[in-house]
Amino acid sequence: MALVGLLGTSALLALAVSWVSSALGFEGFGPVIELSGLGQHSLGVRTVRAGGIVVEDPPCTATSRSALVLRTPDGSVVWRAETASGSAAPIGPVTIGTPPSGFRDVVPLTRPLDSRVDYTVELYMIPPPPEAGASSAPTRLTASLVGAGTATFRPADLRTDRVWFDGRLVSADEFRRDACPPDQA
Repeated sequence: MALVGLLGTSALLALAVSWVSSALGFEGFGPVIELSGLGQHSLGVRTVRAGGIVVEDPPCTATSRSALVLRTPDGSVVWRAETASGSAAPIGPVTIGTPPSGFRDVVPLTRPLDSRVDYTVELYMIPPPPEAGASSAPTRLTASLVGAGTATFRPADLRTDRVWFDGRLVSADEFRRDACPPDQA
């Protein structure tokens, strides 16, 4: 029932029609559905003195997550961590490459990030399929699932005393203020 409230009856019906048509082999007959943006928000990214890169949700958003994904500009996954149980678990700020408590590496981070490359980090309440981000045919269902938080950043642009948010460096106070509606800041 909670999913109906978040997506709405029409979106769930369209999702079901697309899934059934695909399952029955009618690839060209179901609707193509793009659910990106539902509950999506920007994340804050910063470096820490120990040298890691930390990503965090704004304080006004849900902090229970089930998957963390780091992608390159071509969509390749360089790090992915998921909860061992498959259910969303509460998390605080996350150091990229280090799964939070209750999570496990699915795709371990095997080398340092290139400081000149733009990476996208995604935090999900409902994990995307393992192949999400790979090339998908137009008849395939695509969903960047409810509660997704995203940020695109270049490691060279990050600082310890500022938060990278919506393509710019801001103070921690500005991040809290600008990332949350006034009544939730």
